[in-house]
Amino acid sequence: MDDRELERRLEEQLAALTDTFQPESGEEKETEIETAMEDKIALAMEKIVSDTVRDIPAPEPPAVLEVKEQEKTDEENKTAMPKRKLGSKVLCAALGIILIAGMGAYGGYAWYCRDRFYRGTQINHVDCSGLTVAEAEERIRENVEKYALTLKFRGGAREQILGTEIGYRYEPDGSVARLKDSQNPLLWIQGLVGKKEYQTERNISFDQEKLTQRVAALGPMQAEQQAPQNAHVEYRNPEFVVVEEVQGTTLNPEAVQEIVRQAVTESRTEEDLDAAGGYLKPQILRDDAGLQKERDQLNSLVKVCVTYQTPTGETVLDGNTLKNWLVRDSGGNYVKDDTVFEENLRAYVAQLANQVDTLGKDREFKNAYGDMITVPLGNYGWQIDQEEEIDTLRKNLNSQESVTREPVYASREIALENSGLGGTYVEIDLTGQHLWFYQDGKQVFDTDIVSGMMTSKRYTPPGTYTVAYKERDRILRGEPVPPDNKPAYETPVDFWMPFNGGIGMHDATWNPYFGGERYVWNGSHGCINLSYSAAKTMYGYVDKGTPVICYYTDDYKSRIRR
Repeated sequence: MDDRELERRLEEQLAALTDTFQPESGEEKETEIETAMEDKIALAMEKIVSDTVRDIPAPEPPAVLEVKEQEKTDEENKTAMPKRKLGSKVLCAALGIILIAGMGAYGGYAWYCRDRFYRGTQINHVDCSGLTVAEAEERIRENVEKYALTLKFRGGAREQILGTEIGYRYEPDGSVARLKDSQNPLLWIQGLVGKKEYQTERNISFDQEKLTQRVAALGPMQAEQQAPQNAHVEYRNPEFVVVEEVQGTTLNPEAVQEIVRQAVTESRTEEDLDAAGGYLKPQILRDDAGLQKERDQLNSLVKVCVTYQTPTGETVLDGNTLKNWLVRDSGGNYVKDDTVFEENLRAYVAQLANQVDTLGKDREFKNAYGDMITVPLGNYGWQIDQEEEIDTLRKNLNSQESVTREPVYASREIALENSGLGGTYVEIDLTGQHLWFYQDGKQVFDTDIVSGMMTSKRYTPPGTYTVAYKERDRILRGEPVPPDNKPAYETPVDFWMPFNGGIGMHDATWNPYFGGERYVWNGSHGCINLSYSAAKTMYGYVDKGTPVICYYTDDYKSRIRR
């Protein structure tokens, strides 16, 4: 094949290849066009190379005879010239084919992109690569229908609001079509560079009323909430300190509604209500300069703690109470006004006495029959000596001396258990006319008695008392009787154990019997009459300070005669 024939065939193949790259009418898939292009280019290249190689003359075998060097050189030059010419034409043809194929492929894909988005196109975070406007709108709608907003609360709690709960939906407004129109199909290669994010108008809608109701029904909105607490100055032994504020868990309903509404409007999928300001906040923080100043002033004035050990437990007087005994001057500074301070000191001791004192108060008591009864008054019980306590406390505060101690008592009980009676005591039932003696919690003795006659001047008063002392061979004398003021009686006894002024336990050998109702009409002047042997036994048991509890089990007052 000569050179002209070779050029003619190349021109035919190039023309045929050009025709193959003309775009077809109608909408075809990108992959079908690219596959067709690649197949046609491969067939064309294979045919051109095959024809070209087949028509190139094969080289002659080398001569075996000796020839002159000049003749050999001339022959080689004649053979090389057509080869170089043919190789140049083949190279040009191949380059032309590649160029035409590339232009055809580019143009074909540009035609494909005339109504589709570039590769890498993302609209509102939705991948719309290669989609038509209608397909992109549908994909965006499907994505919107899956919308959910996760809310984070303090403490790690999470709540989710689903789009379906609030009527959340997508409403096309033409912005997607306008975005497609802005993409030139001939510049489709820009899509190969990387993803490109587009934001259209947030064309979504939701039911505001449903959203408001859903937010109000959130678990943390309904749960019990801890209110925020301001930082404050507090005494914590041994000094005043600034106590850090407490954030709490109280939500601000109005703020939460607005935060969630804004998050849904912007299609956000997560919102931290703490970071967004959905909680009520303390107004005074620990670094407040005023708190620092207050702390320092209080530490210079009332940095002290007095811990009282009382029958009911510990009672603490410290700076938290003492700072209220101070006053503020015109500049807002704490100062100690002696008059105000003293008034508060006395009021505090009086309050402490009211809390501790049992002397002269009714007492609950479980009697020998197992019944819980109320025993009135008596001269037994706790009683703070208020004046002595005021003096002692004043010294503690002035020296800022922190101590743990008992109050100063004028009267005290011997024990804390068993209504203050302890395990060793005397129990007397004035209605049943019987006496029991308990030692270390066990009953060791009991006997019948005769108590005071039931008249207004001679009945035995109920109450809780203690043995004042005990004495042998005592003469008991009654009150003076006019006109000569001699005692109403003078009676010698062997065993005398007073517990309520002139009322006490003693032997009364003149009584024909004990117990029953003898006391009603022939009772004593108020004392507890015992048989000689019983009095002797009791004298051996009791000591000074032994509690004596006396009670009636009936309405005794209605039986008292004038």
